[in-house]
Parts: sequence; structure tokens; C-alpha cells
Amino acid sequence: MADLAGTRVITEDELDSTTLGSAIEEILGDESKMAEMSERALKAANSNASTEIVQRVLSLVNLSTTKEK
Repeated sequence: MADLAGTRVITEDELDSTTLGSAIEEILGDESKMAEMSERALKAANSNASTEIVQRVLSLVNLSTTKEK
């Protein structure tokens, strides 16, 4: 997913304030990198994500209430 969306992954064991700050500064200091990340994120986005989440939650609620009857 990181390659698809153009993100920078920092693993939990690497994560500290210095690493995070450096990554943010690196991205914010590079206009072309920000533009590329933005473009890739938009391509990877699912425009129906909120609808799909709601449908899944409602199906789980319906399943739960059906089992109670």
C-alpha cells in the first residue's frame, strides 16, 4: 500500500519524535514529493469507502439483531 499511495512508512520500532520530525520536514521541504504523494493517494483512494463501511456496519448490526431473536 505504501508504494501505491506513495507514502513513507515508519515502523513502530523506528518511530520516535526525531524520526517523525525528519520525515515530515523531508516531505514538506520537497514540493515535487508532496505533489507525487498527493497524486498517488488520490489514485489509491476509494471514493465509495464511507458507503462501504456503513453497509458493512449495518450488515453486522442486522446479523447481531437476527441472532438475538
